[in-house]
Amino acid sequence: MAVTPFGSSPVPPGFERRSHSSLAWVVRASVDDPALAHLLCDPETHLAHSPRIFKNEGRCVVALVGGYVMKRWSGYGGLERWKTRWRGTRAARAGWAATALEQAGVATVPVLAWGTREGVIGAPSYLLMAYLADAVDLRSWQGNRLEMAERLGGLIGLLHERGFTHRDLKPSNLLVTPDGCPLLIDLDGLRSVGPVPRSRAIADVVKLGRRMVAPSSLTPSEASRFLSRYCLARGFRDRRNWWTVLREEAGRHDEFRTLRAARKTRA
Repeated sequence: MAVTPFGSSPVPPGFERRSHSSLAWVVRASVDDPALAHLLCDPETHLAHSPRIFKNEGRCVVALVGGYVMKRWSGYGGLERWKTRWRGTRAARAGWAATALEQAGVATVPVLAWGTREGVIGAPSYLLMAYLADAVDLRSWQGNRLEMAERLGGLIGLLHERGFTHRDLKPSNLLVTPDGCPLLIDLDGLRSVGPVPRSRAIADVVKLGRRMVAPSSLTPSEASRFLSRYCLARGFRDRRNWWTVLREEAGRHDEFRTLRAARKTRA
């Protein structure tokens, strides 16, 4: 029997199963949009006529459809087929991750539905999310960097404190609302691991410090704000000890990159 990520129930609380044409969907029960049924019946046509493509990487397409954001995964084989058989499609895993984050109080974009062609392993899977027209990703955001560093520290600290990690933390996977609130997206990269290991938490925080606030890595004052809020969200008292460990870890990353660049130059 297939195992459902982030829970044992086949449908998260507040969602219900719906069939549209030959597609099986899990839809948020509170969504009451007459146009939604038409979209769910034929997502491929809507994707083909989308007025805006946010991302197109062959196997993964993100586009604006009918006032919503739809993400489609297709063309995966091998290990992904095995995961689909036992853990659900990529869309289902992302949908469960989103509902788990909502229940944990971690800020993210609301997911409205996910589905795939019923009984066909390897068929495209679809994730439907709310469209936040005024939000921008962190690469395009402009504002008070100190405040943003602090808010990011709180967001990632809460993420870790609730037992989640994200394999690909980067500016394009964070949206910022007009009031400056960061939201985590690209949820198929989310993992529920229970207590987050110290090594994984450190790796995530170091990565954030290097990539999170465009156009450059965090300055010392921004890093201090980030780490203070991160430690507060996780209930850590000894921030100084974390500073020491993080600086040592960052130094190892610097040495590794310098060595790798030197080897490429010699080659």
